[in-house]
Amino acid sequence: PPSILVDSQWRQLKSTWPFLARHEHQFGSAERTALYCYLRDPAHWGISWSALESIENDAKQHFGSTYRDKSMWHVVQEIVKPSCAQTGAPMTLVRNGWQVLPVQDFVTHCWREPFHEFMDSLRHAYDVNVVKPNLFICAFSLFQGDVSDIEQALGQSIPQAPFVKALRSAERYVVVRNRMEDLYTRAWCLVEYIYAKKFGFYKDKVLITGPNDFSDSQTTCTQIRASNEEDRLKIFKFIMDEGGPSVIDPQISEFRAFDARFGSPV
Repeated sequence: PPSILVDSQWRQLKSTWPFLARHEHQFGSAERTALYCYLRDPAHWGISWSALESIENDAKQHFGSTYRDKSMWHVVQEIVKPSCAQTGAPMTLVRNGWQVLPVQDFVTHCWREPFHEFMDSLRHAYDVNVVKPNLFICAFSLFQGDVSDIEQALGQSIPQAPFVKALRSAERYVVVRNRMEDLYTRAWCLVEYIYAKKFGFYKDKVLITGPNDFSDSQTTCTQIRASNEEDRLKIFKFIMDEGGPSVIDPQISEFRAFDARFGSPV
């Protein structure tokens, strides 16, 4: 990584990530260099365990007695977005102390999940790890700004989406199930699964944690949902190009019930 960021590099970065132009007056040379190293490659979007716990502590303090009722969506709206607006940078980078960390484990999850259950599931997954890996968690790794910021981050090409680049660089694929919604009815989660299979994670480099409430679900990949209708249509076309229900549905049925810790169906 460059020790000194030249003007041309910063201009190029701003053209790719327009939110930087709104906040560049806040950045010194060290922050600009960190942003350059971070944003140019999603393989560097790992959040440390201590940084993740700092977000958890903020959520507990912010929500108080209602904390256990709050989902990942609430945490993004009331913790992450205000942080991004204030600092002008993705929360992962800021909470890492502006240190760029490689992605070691890629976490796929659903925003409707209760946030405290998400954290409990991760703790269960890593209960024997003295040193926890750096995690890719989209809610924290992306700059959570306005709609245009998110669209810019996701891009038009699924193979070039940051999720895909981060997953390719990861050592493991971590599925955090939840009791609120089947992950494989969510469009981006399904994309992540398809690429995890393409990249050779299934089955030896997969870790599954969280409640298995949807192991018997009979949904089809054509029923995917997304917060953004354009994303849903884009991903629907991608799924059909990958073979559609006849190819994807049997794979999902097997994987949904799979317990990676023991290597056998639950």
